[in-house]
Amino acid sequence: MKKTIICSISMKENIDQVVYSSKDKSLPVSERKVRYPICAFLEKTMESDDELEVIILVKKDKKDYYKRNIAFFKEELEAVGIELYKFNPFSPILSGYINYRDHRKIVVIDGKYGYTGGVNIADEYVNLVSKFGHWKDVGIKIEGEAVWSFAIMFLRNLETITNKNIEYNWYKRKLKSEKNNQGYVLPLADGPDNRKLPIENTYIQTINYAKDYVYMTTPYFIISEQLLTAILNSARAGVDVRLIVPHIPDKKLVYLATRSYYEVLLEAGVKVYEYKPGFIHSKTFVADDNTSIVGTANLDFRSMHLNFEDIVWTYNTGEEEKVKQDFQRMLTNCKEIDLDTWKQRSKLIKISEAVVAAFAPML
Repeated sequence: MKKTIICSISMKENIDQVVYSSKDKSLPVSERKVRYPICAFLEKTMESDDELEVIILVKKDKKDYYKRNIAFFKEELEAVGIELYKFNPFSPILSGYINYRDHRKIVVIDGKYGYTGGVNIADEYVNLVSKFGHWKDVGIKIEGEAVWSFAIMFLRNLETITNKNIEYNWYKRKLKSEKNNQGYVLPLADGPDNRKLPIENTYIQTINYAKDYVYMTTPYFIISEQLLTAILNSARAGVDVRLIVPHIPDKKLVYLATRSYYEVLLEAGVKVYEYKPGFIHSKTFVADDNTSIVGTANLDFRSMHLNFEDIVWTYNTGEEEKVKQDFQRMLTNCKEIDLDTWKQRSKLIKISEAVVAAFAPML
């Protein structure tokens, strides 16, 4: 029986035009792999299924990219055997749970490989569309036994959403131990159901234990007194504390709230930078060449108290240098905020920042 998969992809040119067909492979190999990687992926499937044909269409709308109808998107996924579930769907009944979000980004492959970080599945995250200038993000891949932690995070969420008992051991894989492993890798989960605040406390501990430097990136900066105190005390003690935030905001009120912290940070000796090319969405820490954190949790109230989040903490793995190098590369495209110049901003801006800061935890 012949089977056909039809994929719609947004482009500026052409409407409903076939750009690739597995019958004649009309699209060049380079285009299939780079511009339409789904083609390369599906071609492997076709190797074992002669009856399968893949057709790639292009469509456009007023904004030059195709906004999918959610119901249609769900049908597309289910048609090829992919299960799709909604986390905490909207309900007209007022509840304290309505504000909770699953902000985690987790991929687990065969129990061997795990991915997380700031990257969602959307065009702007890989700069196919530009909403706020260049989008800068960071992700991390881990291998080995630590991946099981991510599998548990995913399965527990799935169990809650579906109300079904899941046999966890079915997903657990026996992995060969690597003798050359060094250091420690620790995935951490957090959420509004955990009042011990493991992610925020990990951030604070990383800052408190730093002796030479702490480098941080975050798209939003609306933090607790405990975390702010740790940052200020570290800078005052002579630690090189640096922070990169966006220059082009995606949320203007949150941007004002972030900037309301600049003066107190700069006065304590923290070096603050704004990423000029666009929006920085990465959430990273690196300290003293031996500790790094990459994950989904922003330095804001929502991530610390309302969202379900995850991070990967590493110690002496050798990967810390990569996070540091990435930070240093970003600095070349950043504008450093000068304290004296910052104090000269208009009274209207100062008042706006103060008003927004008062309501910051609600943003």
